[in-house]
Amino acid sequence: MPTSPESETAAPPRRSRLPHPRWLLLFLVALGLIGFARLPRATTMLGLGEPGLWFLDSYAILAANDAVTAGLNPYDSIPLDILKRRHVYSDWWLGLRHLGVTRADNFIFGGSCVLGFLAVALAGLKPRSPREALLYAAVALSPPVLLGLNRANNDLIIFTLLGLPLLWLRDPVRPWLVALFGAALVAATGLKYYPVVALAALPLFVVPRRQGFWLAIGGAAAALLVLWSERMSLARGVLRFPDSVYLFGSPVLWRDLGLPSGTMIALSTAIIALAAWWLVRRRFTLGLSKADHGEGATGRWAFAVGALLLLGCFLAGTSFAYRWIFALWLCPWLWAQLRTPSRARAARIGIGLLLLSVWQDGAYCLVLNSWMIPAPPWVETAWRYATQPVNWALMALLAGWLLDATLSITRARSDSTPSA
Repeated sequence: MPTSPESETAAPPRRSRLPHPRWLLLFLVALGLIGFARLPRATTMLGLGEPGLWFLDSYAILAANDAVTAGLNPYDSIPLDILKRRHVYSDWWLGLRHLGVTRADNFIFGGSCVLGFLAVALAGLKPRSPREALLYAAVALSPPVLLGLNRANNDLIIFTLLGLPLLWLRDPVRPWLVALFGAALVAATGLKYYPVVALAALPLFVVPRRQGFWLAIGGAAAALLVLWSERMSLARGVLRFPDSVYLFGSPVLWRDLGLPSGTMIALSTAIIALAAWWLVRRRFTLGLSKADHGEGATGRWAFAVGALLLLGCFLAGTSFAYRWIFALWLCPWLWAQLRTPSRARAARIGIGLLLLSVWQDGAYCLVLNSWMIPAPPWVETAWRYATQPVNWALMALLAGWLLDATLSITRARSDSTPSA
């Protein structure tokens, strides 16, 4: 019997055979991590280090604590460390020895860093479609993130500290959550210095009332005081990096010119600032000052904090590529902008540049290691020059969104202030 058009219209939609996007994301991430852990050759093929060596960075921190306990100088080459490294982090880390944590506990300590990061990261990623889940999985399983997990780098702890309060931020922003974020920011600054740049997120989204104002001022003062107290330790974190892949930072582009550090920072900042100004003038980077699409403050806060950390670290110096773990905070807000035509183009470009940035070095290593042919030194140098524009373009976009939000919020607050 033929079906009438009315009955076709009234029929319920066919149920998707795919799992819920959140379960799909968890499945993909779990499958990828299990495969990475169970296939040691994957570490070599991706150029992430020697197979079988896990949690090297957490081991270095515990070795420094054991060196202090043994009466050794942790700021020289530490014989207790596998790679004979020196302690290059804040003195706060040396307090672990008072908790009785030693190198024998590295599996528990490093594993806790990894599990804490994964729990906070996945709790903040709430895909609503399979394509969105695929994007999040592609970033979460990218080589820089795997590098951070493989080494149990203490950036994972910074992500966890700052990410916990970001999970609960909603519009309107509650003062106690601002206070919690400020406390996490103070702790993170004491542990690794660079999180201090996330202070700029406070005036962006804190409602300009007396309570919010004093909370922001108090958090900023405490973080800066902590940074000042560790001023003698800052130089330890400035390292010389070999010419290789998996490096992050604007000096990577200028390293062959032999420019002083201050000159490189000033030049990079000027270029990014000019690019951001041009993007704002073209009205290309809109939307960060608005809470819509159901994202509320969560997506905007997370994006702003992630963008500030990435941009600040990019301009300040060179580090290993596991800094890209903070790119996970960019994804939800960028995906939400695809639903607004006036912002979709910038969001698509941002997503494309982000995926290229986190995967390009991994793809390079996979190709070279598959051929099993040693590449001459000039190939790596040429690759570095060819891929740096991708990172710079993404940083310019991030700076453009931050600048546009700053100007928009400043104008809105100025217009709402009653005249005398």
